[in-house]
Amino acid sequence: MSFQICASEDFRIGLFTSNFCLWQNRRRGEYKSKKIVDEPKAEERTEDEIFVPSIVRRVGNQIIDFAQDKLYDNVLNTKIEGEANVPQHTNFIVAPNHASHLDTGLVKKALGDMAEQTVAVAAADYWFDTKYKRAYMNNFTTLVPIERTGSLRQSLRHVTEILNEGYNTLIFPEGTRSTTGEMSEFKPIIGYLALNNKTGILPVYIWGTFEAFPKGATIPKKDSIGAKVGAKVGRFLEYDELAEMTKGVPNTEAYRLIAARVQHEIENMRDNIQDKFDVSAIRKRWRAERRKTRKQEPVIDE
Repeated sequence: MSFQICASEDFRIGLFTSNFCLWQNRRRGEYKSKKIVDEPKAEERTEDEIFVPSIVRRVGNQIIDFAQDKLYDNVLNTKIEGEANVPQHTNFIVAPNHASHLDTGLVKKALGDMAEQTVAVAAADYWFDTKYKRAYMNNFTTLVPIERTGSLRQSLRHVTEILNEGYNTLIFPEGTRSTTGEMSEFKPIIGYLALNNKTGILPVYIWGTFEAFPKGATIPKKDSIGAKVGAKVGRFLEYDELAEMTKGVPNTEAYRLIAARVQHEIENMRDNIQDKFDVSAIRKRWRAERRKTRKQEPVIDE
């Protein structure tokens, strides 16, 4: 079974992080010495794993920290807003829009001190498929490998364990970087994780990164130097608020509603408006769409 297929086509998974995470997700403090989850076994490994001495890890992380600070503080013209909205006394799911490899580091910068307690998830079959990648990921990042094949519950067990340990989890609900700079529909996975782990969601609006370093680019453009990029942290959506909003709603639809609510909050930040999220209107529209789809299904003669 594909990791992106389950009960409905809408319930596709958004657990893929950018390769720019290589610059931003550092193993520091408690996370460096504590293994949160077991690495999933994507395949039988015949290669010997690469050992990285602790001194190399320390120096490597210092270099990465320095490079990241220079990138966002000196190379790019970075603006951060809404830092006061970052929860300080509870863990949460961070849910930003996604258009560039620059996004992960920008989100971490917006989180401030809480970035130290934030773990991103990445596809095991891509980021951990060779001993060289595993050596880098396991020693210089806080990426957690997630399988894209197998059952949904097994794949999400790793994210659940992260949240249960009290860490924050960074997930891009769109599932991949935008190819146009426009947001695509957020996947219901964030709703599933929020309701089943009783965890709130922190929406973050990312802007300017698509223009600075779009998907498909191998190196930043010349005019990326000094490019304006930014992150705006939205109001924290507490679990109780999300649970009340979806009370009495079937699970699959509840997950989708939460994803739509998070996207609505980010779009409000993008457009500098405060439109209310109308649950009844959205559910009514979805029912109409389902009826239309059923009417368009071909009829097979007996």
